[in-house]
Amino acid sequence: MIELFTRPVSSWDVLERVKQLIKEDPMRICMSFELRRKDIDAPPPLGFPRCGTVGCVGGLAGELLRGGAADQTSLAHIGRRLGLDWVTQAGDLFYPNWWASGDGVQTPAYANRVIKHIEQFQREHEACLKAHLCETGRVEVE
Repeated sequence: MIELFTRPVSSWDVLERVKQLIKEDPMRICMSFELRRKDIDAPPPLGFPRCGTVGCVGGLAGELLRGGAADQTSLAHIGRRLGLDWVTQAGDLFYPNWWASGDGVQTPAYANRVIKHIEQFQREHEACLKAHLCETGRVEVE
């Protein structure tokens, strides 16, 4: 079970927690869509991201921020929650150029690759990630 954030937290801290979750359970991480459940509208298994993947960076971040309430879970929405511009930031974080291959997913080596990807993103965007506070809980979609 993932412990959700219950107070405003920086985007940097959200990504730090995502990295920790990946380290704790490397078999969970997969940045590819090949492992989506067939019935995507069904409730997710307890403790798993609502997107239905084994666990991607965006799905884990969205789950941490949802505060126990049903929430909009598209990667574009999660990027906005993190204060990221879709074109120049969120796309880079959620769609690394190697994600679609699915090679070696759910292994410690793959988990380390995803963690290094997050760390590179954090180095490139440190100031904005530390400055942006994410609200937790249900956020109404416009």
